[in-house]
Amino acid sequence: MRITDDLLAKAEEFRQAQAEYFELPASDSERLSVARRQWQRAACDFAAMVLELLDDEALTKQGTAS
Repeated sequence: MRITDDLLAKAEEFRQAQAEYFELPASDSERLSVARRQWQRAACDFAAMVLELLDDEALTKQGTAS
């Protein structure tokens, strides 16, 4: 799988969202809720990009195997 600048940027977005979530005080439930949604969104975006790259690679391998 090729690691692209876009993939690295998505990984960094995920890391930042995760860090922001875990740095918030447990007593701030509203901010925790928003941060958790941002973290989940970043995780889904990153996973989707990884799956897309894997699909592309599988298609490429299929094309070369034919």
